[in-house]
Amino acid sequence: MPDNPLDNQIARCPRLGHQVLFEYCRMEAGDLPCRLVIKCWDGRLPILYILERLFSEEDLKRFYSQPKPQKLADLATLVEQTTPSGEK
Repeated sequence: MPDNPLDNQIARCPRLGHQVLFEYCRMEAGDLPCRLVIKCWDGRLPILYILERLFSEEDLKRFYSQPKPQKLADLATLVEQTTPSGEK
């Protein structure tokens, strides 16, 4: 995906607890945006319009059909991401 001029926009991430660039949000789930991207950026950017321009129809279908993770699983994922490799 080409560089996006909006990638330098900053917002607070409720999942990580600190500020992140829009670039992180649009790529957080690998080839899909973070599941909270609409909630976090609505009112700051025309987020639905942006998503429609950045992602294919197929990608958007996958994005909208993602199952909502359980909070405990979400917390475990965040802990795993912050733990250095080899430590548990």
